[in-house]
Amino acid sequence: MIVMMTEEATSSCLEFQRSFAHHRRPIPADPPITNNLQIKVQESSCSDADTSSQSQPSSSSNYLQYLVQLNGRHRTLHSVRDSEEISAGSSKAVSSVCQKTVSLKTGRVASLALSKGVLYSGSEGNCITMWQQPNLEKILECGSGHGIVKCLLVAGHKMFSTHQDNKVRVWEISKCHLPGNKPVPYATLPTIKNYLTALLLPQNIVQVRRHKTSFWIKHIDNISALATGHNDLLYTGSWDRSVKVWKISSLKCLESFKAHDDAVNAIIISKSGHVYTGSADAKVKIWERNSKKHMLFSVLEGHSSSVNALAISPDESLLYSASSDRRILIWEREESARHMSHLGTLRGHRQAVLSLASSADLLCSGSTDKTIRVWRRNEDNFHQCIWVLEGHAGPVKALSISQDTENAWFVYSGSLDGQIKEWWLSLSSKICFAGEESFYSGKTTS
Repeated sequence: MIVMMTEEATSSCLEFQRSFAHHRRPIPADPPITNNLQIKVQESSCSDADTSSQSQPSSSSNYLQYLVQLNGRHRTLHSVRDSEEISAGSSKAVSSVCQKTVSLKTGRVASLALSKGVLYSGSEGNCITMWQQPNLEKILECGSGHGIVKCLLVAGHKMFSTHQDNKVRVWEISKCHLPGNKPVPYATLPTIKNYLTALLLPQNIVQVRRHKTSFWIKHIDNISALATGHNDLLYTGSWDRSVKVWKISSLKCLESFKAHDDAVNAIIISKSGHVYTGSADAKVKIWERNSKKHMLFSVLEGHSSSVNALAISPDESLLYSASSDRRILIWEREESARHMSHLGTLRGHRQAVLSLASSADLLCSGSTDKTIRVWRRNEDNFHQCIWVLEGHAGPVKALSISQDTENAWFVYSGSLDGQIKEWWLSLSSKICFAGEESFYSGKTTS
């Protein structure tokens, strides 16, 4: 065991422990972050014990705490606990229940989408299934054949799905709430009209590889990301490194641009109109739409491996990026500048982080380590891991979350083990660590 400690007279002490058992792998050192943050580790202050004489805690109560000095301010980034419940005194402050598990005969689940009380799942066999929330009763199923539904997106009365043929399927779902009605195939992007229009001008055919040409409106590799934005726009990101912009009403491709040097894995659109893209090149890029084109606004670097998922806080002050380097980086929008800076890092997953979902002050992350971690953020942007949800037998590829009450949520997880799980999470407004009297917060306690 290696424990590093420093003390300050005006602040409380926090305990830091890098590796605490021979069967746990040490957390690797961070790659360089452009913001050059200084990490300070302090001793934890417990009201009932002196840490200098404290014995090694059990694995069920160990946690990691990081204190980062950013612009002269100390920021607690996260606490990772192995227990699934954190109690305040004798009463439970948080609880989690896996309410239902459904196994799909079609196989691996790769995508989830939640809209108007209906959960949509995409799995092998090009199968799309609709489930009634919150009891996960199957409404209907459509699709057949080979391959897997990689992405799902619901916008209004239309559903968009991507498959392994490098195309986007558009479905009409306005009547799916009626018994016996299935999603109706509406179009396939690019449409035949798109191709006929492109044929009129020779410059619409571009070189995509060394000895291959194609229409600029067509993706030439798997489409791995979908997002909708302002002005009736649909964004598609692909392993061909490009992002294409479509007008939903006319299904016309408006723009195509090379976004990254490797596969585009994630796209998210903010309410302000900024487009965030994450890629296998380990970068997150921010784009702005000026007139009819998207221009590169900023590049966020800090991951050492592929960026697999992105999420944004409801107030859009924070951006989360999940990576195969097992970390989730937090990016904060600075008030005095029109860019984002690195705020901190969430650790805990032992393998690649594949999926993210956020709602209110909660962030959920799914990983190849078969677990789901739920993080809670307070008003000072301090993050705490309050749940570790276990039960899947394969990587957690997709997550969706919806708020049930003020302090309760439904979380849906789709895994490559072919199962969808529904979790019900409940928490009190105040949370403290088990065995400690003071509530967890960013402020020092006496």
